[in-house]
This record gives sequence, C-alpha cells and structure tokens, in this order.
Amino acid sequence: MFEVELDIFSGRPNPRWSLDPTEEREFLTRILDRSVPVVGVMDTDGYLGYRGFIVTATGATAQALQAQGRPTSFRVRDGLRAQIDLSAESWLLATAIPDSIPGHAVSAAKTGTSSSADALAKCRPHMTSTTDFDKWNNPAWVGRNNCYNYASNWRTDTFAQPGRGAGEMYHSITVDEIWAAAKRDGYTDECAGGLSIYVGFAIWPGTDYHWWRRTKPMDGEERWCHKPGGTPARNYDSSGHYITDPSKADRGGYTIWGHFMFYTGKKNKSVI
Repeated sequence: MFEVELDIFSGRPNPRWSLDPTEEREFLTRILDRSVPVVGVMDTDGYLGYRGFIVTATGATAQALQAQGRPTSFRVRDGLRAQIDLSAESWLLATAIPDSIPGHAVSAAKTGTSSSADALAKCRPHMTSTTDFDKWNNPAWVGRNNCYNYASNWRTDTFAQPGRGAGEMYHSITVDEIWAAAKRDGYTDECAGGLSIYVGFAIWPGTDYHWWRRTKPMDGEERWCHKPGGTPARNYDSSGHYITDPSKADRGGYTIWGHFMFYTGKKNKSVI
C-alpha cells in the first residue's frame, strides 16, 4: 500500500490518503523504473505552503521496493536534490479524495504589526537558541510537532492545536478564532511581568495558521524562528532571510497577520 501526505500545512495536520490498487500498481512501476526520482523525507526547502508529497509504502509494496534497493518512505518534489518529473506531483494530487484538500491548498500545489518594545519592557523574555534546533529536529519526533508546539516551546508529539488542550479548539481558520483559542491555552495580549515567551501568528485565509517564536539575538539583531508543520525548525523565512519581525517577513500564503502574544506556561500547559 502507498500512503500519501500532501505536505502543505504548518499548524493543521496535512491531508493524507491511500492509493487504490490500480494507482498503486502504476506508481510502483514508475518508482521502480526510476521515472520518478525521489529524495529523503527530510530533504525539504521548509517553505511555508506547498512542500511536495511524502509517500510511505507498507506491506507487499514496501517489500517490492526494498528488493530493488528503493526507499519505502520518500518525498516527491521537483527542484530538490533530483529533478522530479512534474507530472508525478500532478498525478499524486489527482489521486486525492477531493473533499480532503481545501481549494486553496490545491491551488498552491499546482502552481502587519511590528514588535512592541513597550510590551517587551515589562517582561524577562525566555529565548532559546537561534541556531541550535537539536531539541526539535530529531527524526524520531520532528514530524509529530508543529509550529504551535515550537511557539510554546513544548514538545508534546501530538501536533498541538490551539485550544484543544483547554477543551475548546478553534472553530474556523480566522484571526479571531486562533487568537481566542490561544488565550484559552494561556496566551495573553500583554505581558504581566516575569519570564515569558514572545510569539506571533498569521493566517493563510480559510486554510491554515502559522506561529513564530522570538529567540536569542544574532549579530545584535532581533531574531525569530519557526517550525513549518512537521518539517525541521529553522531561523529563516520563505525567501531564505533571517527573521527580524515575522509580521514583515516572507510568509508565503499566510498573508493575514494575526497578533503578537505572550506565554508563561503557568496557566495552562495543555497545548495538545
């Protein structure tokens, strides 16, 4: 069996589906004759938005791949280490269950407020490394934690969703809904003092959300880092630039800026 994941979201779980027997035979043939070059699952540009497909083989299909020295889990995306037949990406998209992928996501696959110095002055910011992401990027759990886990600086291995741990998750992908759900998890608009994490979020209209967290300064400049979905945490935006202010960074399809917020972790540690 082939299980396919469209790697496109940052906060929400990615759409997943299985190929039917006819599709499975066709795709297996293309993989075995190497007409579809593949790259490692962690070989990704890490951009916000469309990052290709992650394909995992199980059962007899996995055995057939192993017998020919081919990987059983891989990424299909043009422009990485190998030049991948673009038709493979279009073909995989066409195998999806139509209702499982929002229209905005299909289009992506086919083709601001500044930091508040006054607010920060009330806090002692808790800032982790801007360059060392070993805690997050271990292959054993990198795919089980998302941008909200990273923003909260808490690895739960549950792909955390705003409000879920507090008993009421967001009801739609809007600034107000994500903002309210985060507040239920213990985030606040202003820092009341003490040690706090400083974060911010943005919205891909009607489709997904994404969070950033302030980390240690580098070369005297403010730095923010983030973790796009199940991909590794990083310190650069979708243009490859260091992030000094997420509200002004290249955010891909996450065009609506939400809010900067604070989190102490004291009220509610249930960001699951």
